[in-house]
Amino acid sequence: MNITAVLYFAIALPLVADIGLQDAKFAKLPDAESVTGAGALEGMARALGKSNPLGFAEWKEIKDGPDKRATDALRLATKKAGEKEKPYSFQATAKITTPVRKNDLLLAVFYARGEYIPNNTAQCVFVFEEAKAPYTKSAYKRLEIEGEWRKFYVAFHAKQDFPVGSAQVSFQAGFSPQIIQIADLRVLNYRHAVKYMDLPYTPLTYRGRAETAEWRAEANERIEKYRKSTLTLRIHNVKGRSVSGAEVRIRQVRHAYGFGSAVDAKTLLGEGEDGEKYRAIVESSFNKVTLENDLKWPQWETNKQPGLDALAWLKERNIPVRGHTLLWPGWKNLPKDLEALSADPAKLRTRILDHIRDQAGALKGQVSEWDVVNEPYSNTDLQNILGEGILTDAFKAARDADPKARLCINDYGILSYGGADTEHQDAYYKTIKTLRAAGAPISGIGMQGHFNEDGLTAPQKVWEILDRFSDLGIPIQITEHDIDVSDEDAWADYTRDIMTVCFAHPATNAFTIWGFWEGRHWIPNAAYWAKNWQPRPAAKVWYDLVFKKWWTNLRTWTDYRGRVKSKCFHGDYIIEVKYGTMTAVKKVTLKRGGDYIEIELRPPPKAPVLVPGAPVPAVAPKK
Repeated sequence: MNITAVLYFAIALPLVADIGLQDAKFAKLPDAESVTGAGALEGMARALGKSNPLGFAEWKEIKDGPDKRATDALRLATKKAGEKEKPYSFQATAKITTPVRKNDLLLAVFYARGEYIPNNTAQCVFVFEEAKAPYTKSAYKRLEIEGEWRKFYVAFHAKQDFPVGSAQVSFQAGFSPQIIQIADLRVLNYRHAVKYMDLPYTPLTYRGRAETAEWRAEANERIEKYRKSTLTLRIHNVKGRSVSGAEVRIRQVRHAYGFGSAVDAKTLLGEGEDGEKYRAIVESSFNKVTLENDLKWPQWETNKQPGLDALAWLKERNIPVRGHTLLWPGWKNLPKDLEALSADPAKLRTRILDHIRDQAGALKGQVSEWDVVNEPYSNTDLQNILGEGILTDAFKAARDADPKARLCINDYGILSYGGADTEHQDAYYKTIKTLRAAGAPISGIGMQGHFNEDGLTAPQKVWEILDRFSDLGIPIQITEHDIDVSDEDAWADYTRDIMTVCFAHPATNAFTIWGFWEGRHWIPNAAYWAKNWQPRPAAKVWYDLVFKKWWTNLRTWTDYRGRVKSKCFHGDYIIEVKYGTMTAVKKVTLKRGGDYIEIELRPPPKAPVLVPGAPVPAVAPKK
């Protein structure tokens, strides 16, 4: 899936229109005091210079600057990525030159473009923060920077009082190799002269959003190829003769692909109207669930009953459960007593593996798959003591305890942040390869898929990442998806696009959102249903895709050979056939490769003939 010039201009035109509206909004604002000097960008360049081993900065004359005019710009060149999760390892900063008070309303305005962007999009973070520890941040905005100049507006409130020189503005670029240019920086303090909603903003968007984007046609072709197969039915009577002209209804009742959500056990089993509505949505909208917190190790040891009750409810309704999680190897996510065992590695290892065998064994048959290891990239406390082998041992212990469950690894940051966290991606890929080589029985790769204003990763980039991990030959799931943005239109569009790309990729087999109701969601703004149970636009997208666009519901008739042939989405079906007084109903599961099924029509049973004076047949009483 390649980005083309046609695609770029397809998304650039509406952006230009949107930024024009924001420019008009900016023009109406009253004058404001700048908290950075006129030479802030030049000062950033000279202060950083070539002293950082990860890259260098320079103040450079640009002939084709914003609006095609000549200007000077800060040029930030990243030579190699910084430490994981630390974009500030390579940054250019400038101190404020006028005081700022707590709750002052500020607006940063600047232009940026990418000079060297090997992955199609450069990354940068704009920060306004305290100039010393603890570096309290008033603004932290991740930016997606393209090849053309783009204007950025970043509005924020000051978190505290900042005397002159006690706060700094910075551009953090400690990502993959790239070169960006930044021009015309102003940070304006409106204090309390205007309201936050009066300030302009940079419209939220992403590459590939346009309806005409080329990736869509390819994705739809792949959905047809990988998610549908031909179902052939032959309808015949009791004598084996084909029946032409029979009415056939092909009704899908469940997807083979997993479309799931995280759920909370207490809310799922809660009384009252909220509990009823929560359960109704779980049953009607999802074909798998993850218990969000109830099966984590600390909860399992302190109060396992809510989780057990939820599992029983879900099993009654034949809803598969993903267990989350057997081992989250950071002290903050483990039972409190484990850190005390750090001086005794043998006991620590025994404690870990005993827990995995206990929980996975106790829930055998109730949990269809497990996140055996969660977030090993940033949670390394156990590996630092026991070595990476503890992760392999965890998988082997889980397999011993439950031979049938699918065993998965799970991590964040693989699809997020514009797809720019290549260090995290590389480490995750390497970890999976290492585990497989050591004999760990991994049968699933989890990619969490949390997105926010820091960057909606282009669909083409998501595809590239999925492509890379598909080389490992292990099925991939999106396990904890949500989108936390203020623009509901962008939210709905990106929901449509991220789901489409993932459903189209043959390496994936499930897409799970991390909660659905605002009343019980770790990020309320990202919930599909509002607190009053009204569906937000993203919920409507979910239904449109899962139960309309990607759902088979046909009414047709048999041909002269008594046959019906149709390409249908993989999943479970009820086939209903009718011809005159003859009927038949059959349950069918359609898998990849298709199926040929014969269905026999039978006439209705004959009513008994009553002879005058004969006893009337007994009729069973109605229950």
